[in-house]
Amino acid sequence: MEGPRPPFESEYSKVVEFVSNSLRPHQNWSISDEYPTAFNLANLNNIRVMFHEKEVVSHALIKPLVIKTPLILLKVAGIGSVVTATSHRQQGLSRQIIDDCLKSAENQGCDIALLWTEIPDFYRKFQFELAGTENHSLIDRELPTSRKDLKFLTSSQIAPEAIYNLYQKHQITTLRSIDEVKRFLKIPNSNIHTAWDANHRLAAYAVEGKGSDLKGYIHEWGGNLPELFALLNYVRTSTQSNPRLITPAHSRNLNRQLKSCGITHQENFLGMIKILRPDLLCAKIKKASRDLGISDFIFEKQNNDFYIGRPGHIFKTDSIIDITKLIFGPWTPNQIHPFDDASLEILNRLFPIDIWLWGWDSI
Repeated sequence: MEGPRPPFESEYSKVVEFVSNSLRPHQNWSISDEYPTAFNLANLNNIRVMFHEKEVVSHALIKPLVIKTPLILLKVAGIGSVVTATSHRQQGLSRQIIDDCLKSAENQGCDIALLWTEIPDFYRKFQFELAGTENHSLIDRELPTSRKDLKFLTSSQIAPEAIYNLYQKHQITTLRSIDEVKRFLKIPNSNIHTAWDANHRLAAYAVEGKGSDLKGYIHEWGGNLPELFALLNYVRTSTQSNPRLITPAHSRNLNRQLKSCGITHQENFLGMIKILRPDLLCAKIKKASRDLGISDFIFEKQNNDFYIGRPGHIFKTDSIIDITKLIFGPWTPNQIHPFDDASLEILNRLFPIDIWLWGWDSI
């Protein structure tokens, strides 16, 4: 057995073929079409493979992402396309390859790793835990809107700059380039719905589907509420279906407006998160607290323990899982410790950190 290691450029096409055949056996597109920023030669060193007799038998990859939040910049390693050939399962290959991905992510200075899975107990062995929050809203009725003057289009043949400019207005984003948006627009099985004003300017957009994933889910969207609601009404009418809108918890006004319309709302975890560099993450959070004018907040890691609170009111824990759920939610501070009122006020100002990955960034 050889690996885990990054593939050579000459091996790249064989790797893509293995993953496509393993995860998308009945599709007429390549996995590289579905995840264009993860499966490409520029990300070659973040792909991990294992070979047996020169054939690929196990694979995983990471895609480093930088997420801008109001509190801090987070470097995140998205992990995905974890697969082992049927003939080589139950040999610990996935464990080896994931360990190597995590080591590479840590060496690249990633604060956390994030993945999506239907087998959370397997990843808990690596200290991943379900954390963060996202909402799914079933758009099953007409939404109120004052915008009756918009024109609508369902097509991927639009300028990536227009999508990019609206995307940049979000408070929390993954840093992207216009070229990346251009590649996202070519993902198969994606429906790009857009709303345009009288001056032919993009007023709102909504993306449903992504290759074999997220069918029926609007996972990317932008625009002010009147324009977005008008576009969602168009999507319902034109597709004769009720799409599910995925929203972050920090989109409080949007979520509140949907709820007031009687829209069914379901709260879910963002994904499975593992803190990779707790010392550096604590330092980032401490700096953010000082930027907010909080001078006496203690949040640090010493050896295997975390210390949280204020002088004279320190909570100590060795549970990285508790810390993960505190930092990123959905736990409130009182769910891990009965903090005093002053410490609680500070913690509620800082946590949870509003982290969010839009659907195009999912791996």
